[in-house]
Amino acid sequence: MTKETMVGEDVLHKLPEPKGYRILIAIPAIDEKTEGGVYMPDQLKSREETASIIGFVLKVGAEA
Repeated sequence: MTKETMVGEDVLHKLPEPKGYRILIAIPAIDEKTEGGVYMPDQLKSREETASIIGFVLKVGAEA
């Protein structure tokens, strides 16, 4: 993994190239359990994934 991307180089080469104004963003995975050790139900994990406002920009198109 590189510091800049947080993604392995082998994975980065397999990703599609964004064209035009498009941006390729990776959304971080939601933890299976809380800091206290309690497992989160699937419905709550799904809501957190949907409400997530954090993403990592992996690649950018030429016009973005």
